[in-house]
Amino acid sequence: MGFFNAIFSKNSRQSSKFAGNDNNTNSSLPSHTSIMEGDTSSIEAEPSKKYITLSAATGYPIDAIYEFILRDLEVDGYNDALVNSDISYCQQAENILRNKLDLLFDRVTLIYKEKMRKIELHSRLANDALVYSAVASLSASNETMKEHMSKIAEMQQKAKAGDETFLNMIASYRRGFMKGLTDACEQLISNNYNSLKNMVKDEDTK
Repeated sequence: MGFFNAIFSKNSRQSSKFAGNDNNTNSSLPSHTSIMEGDTSSIEAEPSKKYITLSAATGYPIDAIYEFILRDLEVDGYNDALVNSDISYCQQAENILRNKLDLLFDRVTLIYKEKMRKIELHSRLANDALVYSAVASLSASNETMKEHMSKIAEMQQKAKAGDETFLNMIASYRRGFMKGLTDACEQLISNNYNSLKNMVKDEDTK
């Protein structure tokens, strides 16, 4: 099962790839599993590590939210529908995605708050030491953090209101599930038709 196997597999916990290394510069974005489990701890990379560059990425933790929202789970939905065509199965998967998105919003927000506290501390120290160039640089970083947090709050509010712009991963999963459900129904009808046809053929040969 595409979606639920990714969540409940015993080996599902993987390290997030946002904090990459030299061997991962061409690797894919963070695994679906690590984001689904709300694993954003490695987003706050050590200074020696680098973020994987996304198209128009900021290099800040907010990228994890964008990456999760923009995930295409259509294949997962399609495969799950072939295994279990119960619509409640799809709804359960969507609820899990919503919960994981809320968790991701919360964890990324906490990371920003921690970074801002550190910036404030260093800014005071730099100001006391009369290193005004450092103060200016830290002030600029703090403004960026504030802008990102404002955007995160806006995104979270719109997601809670059901704005599908910020629920793309759910829409893509649902789309795939419905396609899989349609194919499963067509296959069932085809199998029943062939069985009936064979029964009629057998009757005619008697």
